[in-house]
Amino acid sequence: MMLRRRTAVDSTVFITALEHPSLNSDPKVLCAAAQVCSAWRDAVQQCGACNLDVDLSRVPIQQLESFAAWLPGHATLVRSITAKAMTNSYDRVGGLSRMKYIAAAQQLLQPALQQSQLLPEEASASASRKCLSSGKPAQQLHRLRLHWYHTDWAKPAGMLAALPAYSLTALELDWEYQDIIGVDGSTLSALLARLSSLQQLRLAAQCSRAGIPGECLAGIASLGQLTELVLQGQWRQLPQRAKQPVQQP
Repeated sequence: MMLRRRTAVDSTVFITALEHPSLNSDPKVLCAAAQVCSAWRDAVQQCGACNLDVDLSRVPIQQLESFAAWLPGHATLVRSITAKAMTNSYDRVGGLSRMKYIAAAQQLLQPALQQSQLLPEEASASASRKCLSSGKPAQQLHRLRLHWYHTDWAKPAGMLAALPAYSLTALELDWEYQDIIGVDGSTLSALLARLSSLQQLRLAAQCSRAGIPGECLAGIASLGQLTELVLQGQWRQLPQRAKQPVQQP
């Protein structure tokens, strides 16, 4: 009887294959690849393409829980996240009221985002050495490189604090369906100012009770890399200077 010796499969070939956009931009393809064998699973985990756009809008809590567990191990794949309830106060999402759904969703996603920005303990020392030897800033070695985040969730303070300031370049807060924002102006101002890499920012609130607090303009003014700013809808407590018409030269 002849015994065949099993040889270890080098995942490098699969990692190279996953650099192709047609593979690394489709979550179904990535999930299927990870289930083929350990080499493919390792390749998916090590792929750093950052080309995956994730839409979590009205996703059931059970699926959000699965995504939150998946994200820390595959953070380098994710380029953008859209998380919208898209519902008014009378509708239900996944059997939950709007606010209960948003609260449960944020409790799952916020720690997952924070954990995804941490390097594994065993890689911390080598990452620091690479920074010193290459001259590259440490932020390039972070795992999560989220570039775009779009949400209509109320009470966004925790989520905004969990977003990676070193990589996020586009943020959309669209409270079209909300009757409350759930964050005061000074807090929102500080949270926006923290996101110093922002190049595109959109704030929108259609309901008068969910007016955007004017105090946040101070934080927006500190964003030195901002090239596109869209402010729409209802505002409240605008500073006196902001109410004055712009004079043309």
